[in-house]
Amino acid sequence: MVSVSMIIGIEGSMHQKLSHAMFNHQQIPFCILIGAFGWSYFFSCVYLMTRQNTILPEWLSDKCDDDDDQVSENREVMLVAETPGGYSKSRLSDEKLDEYLNDLNQVMMVEEIYTDPEITLEKLAKKLRIPPSHLTQLLNIKIGQNFYSYLNGLRAEHALSLLQQNKHKIYDVYIRSGFSNRVSFNRYFKKLTGNTPSEYIKSNDLLER
Repeated sequence: MVSVSMIIGIEGSMHQKLSHAMFNHQQIPFCILIGAFGWSYFFSCVYLMTRQNTILPEWLSDKCDDDDDQVSENREVMLVAETPGGYSKSRLSDEKLDEYLNDLNQVMMVEEIYTDPEITLEKLAKKLRIPPSHLTQLLNIKIGQNFYSYLNGLRAEHALSLLQQNKHKIYDVYIRSGFSNRVSFNRYFKKLTGNTPSEYIKSNDLLER
């Protein structure tokens, strides 16, 4: 015969297994919730660091910089494509392009607007009081560069002049020059001088700060 104690023992064992199964079932959505929260926190931190010009990890900063470059180039291609036949039917006269070029040089060389990290093709065109497509045409025909390359080339030249003063930290140099991250700064500085900023400092017996 089955004793009372055996029945109680069986019921207790079944209750324990059932409770364990229910706990494991509840763990699954809890783990998903924790994972989702972790990723949300990560991307929030990345966004905040980007907005505050904080130095990002090199792999992430490089990716952001490449994306910015591609977005800028795509925007310029779209501006040119808005007119059928590209520049063939909409090409500005040389006189008008020269006029635009003088205004551009005034803004860039005197006001040094390229040191503003928030400057965009549209903002610069608005300051010059010309359509963005005209600015794109000016850069392509008269300077032979797209907006992004032109802007960062000027920033690299500005950074070089600051480094030659031998009294600024590298971080201060690229921030003052308008670069949003050090990866982009290193890339365009090396394109200009053949060396990274650190290599340039060492080869010219400057003090690295």
